[in-house]
Formats: sequence, C-alpha cells, structure tokens
Amino acid sequence: MFKIALVSMTCVAMLWAARAEAETIPVKWKKSGTLINQVQMGNPDGSPANPAVLIFGKAIGAPGPADIQVVSRLGTPEWSPDCFDGVGGLKFPMVANDFAATLADMSMITATLTDGYVCMDKTSGNTHAEFELAVTGGTGRFNGASGDLSVVVDTIPAGNHMSVETGTIMGSIEK
Repeated sequence: MFKIALVSMTCVAMLWAARAEAETIPVKWKKSGTLINQVQMGNPDGSPANPAVLIFGKAIGAPGPADIQVVSRLGTPEWSPDCFDGVGGLKFPMVANDFAATLADMSMITATLTDGYVCMDKTSGNTHAEFELAVTGGTGRFNGASGDLSVVVDTIPAGNHMSVETGTIMGSIEK
C-alpha cells in the first residue's frame, strides 16, 4: 500500500512539474490587409489626438491562420535620411498600437506597442514600418500568454483614404 501511494505521489509531482514548465509557441506569420488612414479618435481626457489608423488583415503560418485587427497612432513626423535605404522620407514615431489576432479555433492573442516607427515616401505615399509588440495575453489557448512580436510591413496607397499592406510578424509566445 505504501509503495502504491509513493508511486502515485511521484506521478502527480511529475505531471505537475511538466505542467508548470512554460511552453514556447513560435510565431511566423505572413500577413496582408488594408489600412484605413487618418481616423480621428479623441483621447479619453478630451485632449487633441493625433490621427489613428485602423488595420484589418489576415495572417498565415504559425501558430495558425488568423484575422488581425490593429489600432495604431503615430506621432509628429520628422525628415529622416535613414528611411528607404538612405533615400530618406518622413519618419513617424509610433506612439500607440493595440493588436488583436483571432485564430481559427477562436483563441485570441493581444499585444501592445513597445517601440516602432513608420517611414513615408511623400511622393508615392508608400510606407515602411517596423515595430515591436509585447504580448499582453489572450483568450482560449493563449489565456495568460506573454511574449514579444516583431512586425515589418510595407504599404501602398489604394485610393485617398486606404492603403494595402503586406509583411511579416515574427516572435514567440510563452504560455
């Protein structure tokens, strides 16, 4: 009887230890979508706000196909010779970026901006953006998740108020 209890306790301890180890989930998405330019959104305190952009997209790859929604706000631009491989352009600091991805199983990943910028060619309206996101959680299989995502996207105008974008989202999620 004592041996059975000892074996049972050992098995429970091993299962608990395995469950306590964090699972690393790689993120390797290719994405495309539409970006709606210059959406006016007020700040909760009533102060003037910079325009925001709304982004709706799709992603394929790991950890599975997803619908992506983003609200992004840009700061005041400055001319930068670093944009577009030394050609130069307007460089906007990203000041906010709220990200949500809904996967096929209805699980969600949420993230917020840690750093980033957008370069814009004033002549063509094309942009190149690079930014970092901190995973803040999610739902379903991503409940309680954390991690970091790196996003690189390029856009081209598709009219006066909308652009289309393609890019990648890479990183890892700890669960």
